[in-house]
Amino acid sequence: MRRLALLLLIGAMCGCAANKGRDYQFVESMQNSKHKPVVVIHKLTQEIATNLIEQSDLFAIDTPVVIATPVLSNDFTSTTSLSSQLQQGLIAGFKMHGYQVIDVNVAEALRVTSTGDFILSRDWKLLPQDQNVEHIVVSSIDMDTRGIIINSRIVNLTDNHVLSAVQSRTPAKMLAEYLALSEKVVVRDGNIYRYPQRGHENVQQVGVKQ
Repeated sequence: MRRLALLLLIGAMCGCAANKGRDYQFVESMQNSKHKPVVVIHKLTQEIATNLIEQSDLFAIDTPVVIATPVLSNDFTSTTSLSSQLQQGLIAGFKMHGYQVIDVNVAEALRVTSTGDFILSRDWKLLPQDQNVEHIVVSSIDMDTRGIIINSRIVNLTDNHVLSAVQSRTPAKMLAEYLALSEKVVVRDGNIYRYPQRGHENVQQVGVKQ
């Protein structure tokens, strides 16, 4: 009888230890999730949207607005691997504040194909020609040695008047799936540059040939 009681006690202690281990792993996982790029992008775009709205007294909540794709500041026709995620985050941010966000990528007709039914398009010939939009959110991206700088503003399309502007900075380590510090050896303009450690040049996009 004493042996059975001892075995039950040992089993209970092992069960408690196992539960403690699982609880610790769960808490650790929750803490790590705070720094995942998707969470960082969500918080970043929410802050940008909130700051832009708070700065602009002339931007009425019932005014239709378009969120443009963020582009590189030195080339307004080029984007980064982050651009699409930033755009979607800003769309969500403005909608959370109650603004009428217009999706200019919605085509005039649904396309039914063997692979699926599609309504989104980037072909201007398939999109509505007349969009009743007076305001647009534009963003440009700069890269420095430690991360990215995002400059966002709300612009009135009738006179190009800037209603509000915000600058945000995010270190590369917070967006590790998208950005990385420059290597010790960098080839630029046909020249080879060697540095004692990484991070002397502007950050690089992960998976994009520099």
